[in-house]
Amino acid sequence: MLKLSSKILFVFLCFTFSLKLIGRGNPFTILDEKSPQFPMGKATRRGVLIQIPDHPDMSLSLGARLQGTVETKESLGDWTSDFYARRIRFEFGANFSERFFFYMDLRNDQANQGDSGERGMVIGNAYFQLKELFGFSFLNLQAFRGKIDVSRVTTASSGQQIYYDRPLIAQSAQQFVSTNRRAPNLQLFGSYQGKIRYQLAVGDSVSSASFLDARGTAARSVTRADPTFGGKIILSPIPGWEEKERTMTYFGQGHHASVGLGYFQANSILFKATDSVSETRLNRGLLNVETSFAWGPIFICAEYLKFTGVSENFQAASLKNGTSDGWYVTGEYVFAHLSYFSPFFKVERWNRFREASGYLVESTAIGANWYLMGNSFRVGLVGQKDQLGSSLGGRTDTTLRLVSQVYF
Repeated sequence: MLKLSSKILFVFLCFTFSLKLIGRGNPFTILDEKSPQFPMGKATRRGVLIQIPDHPDMSLSLGARLQGTVETKESLGDWTSDFYARRIRFEFGANFSERFFFYMDLRNDQANQGDSGERGMVIGNAYFQLKELFGFSFLNLQAFRGKIDVSRVTTASSGQQIYYDRPLIAQSAQQFVSTNRRAPNLQLFGSYQGKIRYQLAVGDSVSSASFLDARGTAARSVTRADPTFGGKIILSPIPGWEEKERTMTYFGQGHHASVGLGYFQANSILFKATDSVSETRLNRGLLNVETSFAWGPIFICAEYLKFTGVSENFQAASLKNGTSDGWYVTGEYVFAHLSYFSPFFKVERWNRFREASGYLVESTAIGANWYLMGNSFRVGLVGQKDQLGSSLGGRTDTTLRLVSQVYF
């Protein structure tokens, strides 16, 4: 605990010192001028923007994110309660010029959840972007630890979610072909007038800790794997309804309609399910279809995902491989005239292994957010019910969460 606290204190002192040193005689900017007027004022942008006096083309961005959760859960007749920090993050970005950008964050997620204790600070995203390659505005390069777009809800920042706990199927997708969907990779991405967006990516594959069977058990080890590769394309077919940002929260502002299709492949994954079996080779593929719609106070998003190369049970005498698929729908209605009180829902249906019975997961969540300062300061309350098939324990879990966020 002391070790972790000292790390956080060190980062905070560096953050404060940087603000004082770099910003002498130079104004900082933080407010999002396009933000609505929330009950506690306008929302902030993502990070305090600091202009560098001796380098007019350069600027720094320093930010932080804290998500707190108070949770009460009932499973098999047993009630438990938990207080934990879902997200603790420090963020740093640097624009070296109009075309060259660097970003990284230091994070301690799910701190004190269950029996996890203080956990530890690790690097999350860490990448650089080079924009407008060869003078083409739609051709941009990104390298190292950045997200590949396996799912809309996992690509949108955790600070811009309707419901902080992403759908169960999406959480599985972000580990299926690339560790936490941000194992070191190289990306080409861009947009043509906001009507067509794309991403092409190649990078590192899976790791043993997140290489799971249909029951959620990790493999003993992953010896090697070919690079993961794939891409995604997103279309905004209605003129004037182009999506300007990949987010899940719109605060009742504007409108957009989009559809997307993505596919990523991880080949020749050589792994040992347990110590007592020989190595096995497996190919994995992940298909994603998404659609989203926003119009004034209404936002709706839906996705379908299909997984190929799923192992049913690593503990079995012989491995049985097959497929998994499912979908979710989520939406929100923003009552701007009621101080941005916003009810929301999420419905999910996921068959974790189609070649056998008992692997169906059904999840429903209903709640409400109160955007006191947009995503910069918000609170919410949500109830969730998860029904697990007989091969997954055959139980029903009911969870009530009180959530909060400070984000700048």
